[in-house]
Amino acid sequence: MPLYKSSSTQDLDVVALRQSLSDFQHAEAFQSSELWIPYLKMYKLAPLLEQYRLRLGVVSCEAYELVVQHYMQATASRGTVILVHGYMDHVGLYSQLISEMLGQGWNVLCYDLPGHGLSNGDSYAIDHFSRYAEQLEGILQQSVFDKPCVMVGQSTGGAIVLAHQKLFASKQAIDPITQRILLAPLIRPVQYHAIYWKYAVLRFLLKRIRRFHSKNSHSEDFLRFIRSQDPLQKQWVAVNWVGAMLEWVDLIESSEPQSIAITLIQGTDDGTVDWQHNLAVLQRLFPDIDVELVEDGRHHLANEGLPWRQQVFDKISEVLMRL
Repeated sequence: MPLYKSSSTQDLDVVALRQSLSDFQHAEAFQSSELWIPYLKMYKLAPLLEQYRLRLGVVSCEAYELVVQHYMQATASRGTVILVHGYMDHVGLYSQLISEMLGQGWNVLCYDLPGHGLSNGDSYAIDHFSRYAEQLEGILQQSVFDKPCVMVGQSTGGAIVLAHQKLFASKQAIDPITQRILLAPLIRPVQYHAIYWKYAVLRFLLKRIRRFHSKNSHSEDFLRFIRSQDPLQKQWVAVNWVGAMLEWVDLIESSEPQSIAITLIQGTDDGTVDWQHNLAVLQRLFPDIDVELVEDGRHHLANEGLPWRQQVFDKISEVLMRL
């Protein structure tokens, strides 16, 4: 049975979906409608509504309207997981991970980054990673959630979790986040130096470049869906995002070491990020970091083939059980 149900772009009216939502801070419990049924079914989120409660709404951050989803236990929860997806992803692709954490008794708060999924904004664009951190903080400020609070970030989502910690949490007397779990986080990408020099030239010539699809998972269903069946995928990458990413590399690699609770889960067959270099950086920055290497795991750990994905979910479960 396919992991996701294929569809055409006509099935999803993104603007109508977003405009149907109220301000997240005042959103009532979500009631499914004909407008939302294609989205919920396509991304395997519909079954979650049979057991859990959902609040859906929009958080406005400057010019952006970010669509936020808050899945909650019917009774008391163990706390809240803040899930931050990766670059060119969206919340709909994380139904398996959301379901796993809900099944362990946690609430899950997640949202689409600007220019991704159901949120508005230029496709896959950002001028500085601090914008991502500010948006995450804005969502936290407008949310009421059970504690303890855990952040889980995949790839660029991991970078956003770290940027938020650096810009906001580190300046508070008490860290509001009990644990941070990074799945193949972005520090340096593979071919970092080549990307650096290409950007130095292309930023004066182009505003966007065509997207390249890598084989970032062992799951053929997932790869097929991303490449040809997901109506929320876009085929162009903003050049300014590349500049923001390069600036992020300089920022995080020049940071001072800190002692915080952090877990790294990393595949050893990751062709997207320079994971050996990144591991050394993270071990220097966070001396107490807990590292789990997934043998032969590729980059998209949240959507890996089952044998690798199960290792990822087992490690997340182990970390959550200690809280």
